[in-house]
Amino acid sequence: MPTTWWATELEEKLSQGDVIKQLLVGASPHKPTYLQKGTDSHGKRVWEEIQDWKGDNTGLGNFLAQGRIVPCIVLSHDCTIENDGERARVLIAPMYPWSNLNDQKPEFKRAVLEQRNRSFLPLTNVPGLDGDFYADLRSITYVDRRSLGARIASMSIMGLERLQDQIADFFVRIKIDDDRLASTRKEEQKKKAG
Repeated sequence: MPTTWWATELEEKLSQGDVIKQLLVGASPHKPTYLQKGTDSHGKRVWEEIQDWKGDNTGLGNFLAQGRIVPCIVLSHDCTIENDGERARVLIAPMYPWSNLNDQKPEFKRAVLEQRNRSFLPLTNVPGLDGDFYADLRSITYVDRRSLGARIASMSIMGLERLQDQIADFFVRIKIDDDRLASTRKEEQKKKAG
């Protein structure tokens, strides 16, 4: 993967292809443990395990989850982030060190590196992170925009085109013409503004 996937400086605003240095991402385990707020005998708030799901008036409830603090790449499109404002739900994919693939067969690692594996996006020479990584598209989740940490890198137009190709290929198994990619429109907007 070329180093030209990375912009020389951060985008002004949160943008698709931005790398977040650290973010807590996780999921419910196979057999979740449901929780509700309670108080102990001293009036201190505690979490109590309960048998059945109990949501509030909006259906939102609590449960134990498992997760990791890892770097993440932003997948939501710039327009979606901007239109949804400060409370936007931002789609992200966790990133893991390339060394996590060492237990895999060489042909699997080669397929990932050559971008022939739909589920894993190779991200080499990520600015602000030492080493090579991959984004796991099987673990896409959303986070509240307000919980995002420090942005450490933004993708170049070339990187955004490759990211968007990978997202489309992962979800719908099609190739998008370059003139239909959002990154192409983004580049055109920059030229008009400049």
